Amino acid sequence: MALTKERLEQLVARSTDIVVGTDAGGTVVYYNDGAKKSLGYAAEEVLGSYVVRLYPSRDEAKRVMHAMRSADHGGKGIVETFRTTFLSKAGERIPVAISGTSLHDERGAEDGTIGFAKDLREILLKDQLATLGEVAVGLSHEINNPLAVILNQAELLQRDISR
Repeated sequence: MALTKERLEQLVARSTDIVVGTDAGGTVVYYNDGAKKSLGYAAEEVLGSYVVRLYPSRDEAKRVMHAMRSADHGGKGIVETFRTTFLSKAGERIPVAISGTSLHDERGAEDGTIGFAKDLREILLKDQLATLGEVAVGLSHEINNPLAVILNQAELLQRDISR
């Protein structure tokens, strides 16, 4: 099976990750099914609006664009797994990791961006649960060790009293 342009477009459209494309002015021109599922906005609500709408603040949107334009996060015009926060339609802050790039026209001028964002809520929850489990195991040992000593001492005392 050859990976045609149409097939690639279908894969991106159906991706479970959030995929958002903007024009040079920051207007959303592409919004996939994964974005709809994670953020709660229908495509019609987002397409044609300013991308800042998807962030909790204008400053956060600017921080992401600054990272994309600097060479510090994967190269100039690129961000790789850059942590930020999106804001869902319901007002929930959604931690994401964005990998994206600036897009350029045939003359080399920037004419938009495309970003692929991974919703980190489930991953972070699993990390928190794993940490909680480790704390519980450590706490269990801290409690069981002194209890074992007390139990041993009580058994010795009971033998002494029985004699």
